Amino acid sequence: MTRRTRKQASRAEGRAGSTPALRSRSEREAVLTRFRQAVARMAQGQFDAELPEEGAGGELDALGQALTELGRSLTRRFDELERLNELTERLHATVRFEEALDFLFEALRPLIPFDRMGCALVRGGGAERYRVEAAWARTLGTVVKIGRGYSAELAGSSLERLLATGEPRILEDLEEYLRTHPESASTRDMIEEGVRSSLTCPLRSRGRALGFLFFSSFRPYAYKRRHIAFCLFIAGHVSTLIEKAELYEQLMAARAELEEANARLARLASVDALTGIANRRGFDRQLRQAWRLAQRKRLPVALLMMDLDGLKPLNDRQGHLAGDAWLRRVAEVLENALLRHSDFAARYGGDEFAILLPGTDREGAAAVADRLRREIAAAASANGIEGGTVSIGVAAYQPRREDRAETLIAAADAALYAAKAAGGNRWIANDPLLDRVPDVAD
Repeated sequence: MTRRTRKQASRAEGRAGSTPALRSRSEREAVLTRFRQAVARMAQGQFDAELPEEGAGGELDALGQALTELGRSLTRRFDELERLNELTERLHATVRFEEALDFLFEALRPLIPFDRMGCALVRGGGAERYRVEAAWARTLGTVVKIGRGYSAELAGSSLERLLATGEPRILEDLEEYLRTHPESASTRDMIEEGVRSSLTCPLRSRGRALGFLFFSSFRPYAYKRRHIAFCLFIAGHVSTLIEKAELYEQLMAARAELEEANARLARLASVDALTGIANRRGFDRQLRQAWRLAQRKRLPVALLMMDLDGLKPLNDRQGHLAGDAWLRRVAEVLENALLRHSDFAARYGGDEFAILLPGTDREGAAAVADRLRREIAAAASANGIEGGTVSIGVAAYQPRREDRAETLIAAADAALYAAKAAGGNRWIANDPLLDRVPDVAD
């Protein structure tokens, strides 16, 4: 037997010894048919197709094993892509920075090895030196040395170089890194947290340096080159998220400023410039609210319409500045005399004031009117105001659903005119339903 013949026989024996050869052509065709069917299913995306890995003989065994491993690898890859698509959709729907990173912490753990995840942002600029500030961090450990608010100068650091290159960095063994870089306080802190290896990815968008995304593991050599592409993919989305969050914060700040400006304008529009208490517009709004509340809770609501008896003679004698001063003093008396938070005083117009008393019946309103009349008279005497008395019309009513607030105003007005006609310096109570003036006090 020649040397070549002996080698061929040896190879045949080796194959026969490792995997039994198919004994018939029909068996071989059956195996090939299974291969064709499995490959066809894989072409349609069914990567878990069952393939004959043994018993087919020689190269077919090896092919079956290779295709099976390829199917498993593709299945894993497509599962990862599906997770990434779901993750991307979730991130695009989120504008809150911390909420999105909390989601990433849970969603990424099946895809990349880490026990700690953090995000730091670049702060400063202009006259202020640039620094890196921890904006968010979560760990599976119990020790936290680098938490939110932790900051370090960027200039001269290894992170500054990472921003310049835009390339991620793997530190396979932090303890070894600290031995060669003993000046790195942040590395020392990370080791105290239990971290032994890390993957750091710069965050950039449209040429602007935003910060860093950190993946850290409690074991050394956790990260491989294949993790870098994945990290860059996530970093791109986080960079977009940071810009969205910044824009959202700016919009919310602008909205808050606008709302505050509108609120100030509304307050100014509802405040009487002379006396500092509510004006007619403010009174109308407050009356509508009190009226609806009284209708809903079936409570009474009272209104006092008050007129300054001697304002015109005061203006004629001492001038309008003196009259304005007396109007301001009366407003002060009203503000100080109203004891409940819900009571409301307003300058109704000219020399008239309105006092709204939610949840007050006619007897209670009459008592308030009498007290106000006496206190204003005392203030007039103390300030030397001749004829500084007031006339007050009182009306109180428990409104029904179909009633209108104008009914209460009309009743109080009628009582006020009656008080003025009776000589002033008195209060008169009116009944909105009977349109009569039953009670008079001077």
